[in-house]
Amino acid sequence: MTQPVGFPRLLTRRQGFRLVAIGAVITLIGAALWVGLVALAPTTYDARTNVQYHLRRENATHFLRTDLNLDSQEVVLTSAAVLGPVAAANGLTLGQLTDKVSVTNVDNSEIFQIDVLDPNRATGVALADAIVKQYLIVAATSGEAGVVQRAIDDARAALSTASPADAPAAQTRVDNLGDQLNKARLSGNTAEILTPAYSLAAPDSPDLLHGLRLGALAGFLVAAVVTTVLARRWTRPLPSARPPPNRTPSRV
Repeated sequence: MTQPVGFPRLLTRRQGFRLVAIGAVITLIGAALWVGLVALAPTTYDARTNVQYHLRRENATHFLRTDLNLDSQEVVLTSAAVLGPVAAANGLTLGQLTDKVSVTNVDNSEIFQIDVLDPNRATGVALADAIVKQYLIVAATSGEAGVVQRAIDDARAALSTASPADAPAAQTRVDNLGDQLNKARLSGNTAEILTPAYSLAAPDSPDLLHGLRLGALAGFLVAAVVTTVLARRWTRPLPSARPPPNRTPSRV
C-alpha cells in the first residue's frame, strides 16, 4: 500500500516488532547492570532486639503524656548516654555506632525495636545486646528511682565516715531513702528486654531483588525514550515530490 505524501507514515509490522525487541533488550540490560552494581556492595547483616518500656497507669492516663514518654525513650535509646559507652567498649566512635543503629517504635506501643547493621553477624548481635543492656541501666537511673538511688549512695558514703554520735541519724536517713526508693520503683516506669539480640537470616544488603526492580524501571524509561525517537523517525511524512526545474534551452 502506497503511503500518502505529506502525511505521517504507518509503522510496518516488522518495525513494530523491532521496537518491542529494542525496548525489551534495553530493559534487560538496565536490570542486569543495576543488579551487578548492587552485588558489588558489601554484605551487611541486621541484628535485632526488642525492649518494652512499661508505663505505669498514672503515667499513661493521657495520650499526650503517653506520647511524650514514648518519644523520650526513643531519644534515650540513640543518645550518647546509651551508645557512647558501647562505642568506646567496641573501638568505635559515637558517630560510627550511631550510623549502624536504628530504633523503631512498634505500632505506637510500649515496644521498641533496635536494629544494628554490621558486616559481621556476631559483631552486630554483640552490639545490639550491649546497647539494650546499657539502655536498661540508663532508663533505671534517669527517673525518680535513679535520683533516689544516687541519694542513697551519698547517704551510705556519709554513714561509712560518720562519727558514733552521728551514725544513728545517718542510718535513719539511709532507711528513709530506701523506703522512698521502693515507692519510686513501684510508681515509676520500667524497661525490660522482650527479645534477646539475634541476627536476621537474610542479609540486609545487598538487596538483589530491589536492585532488579530499580534496574528494570531505569531500563524501561530509557527504552521508552529510544523507541519513541525511533518511531518518530520511521513515521516521518514522505517528502513532497518537487517538479524538475525549468531549463531554458541554451542559445547556439
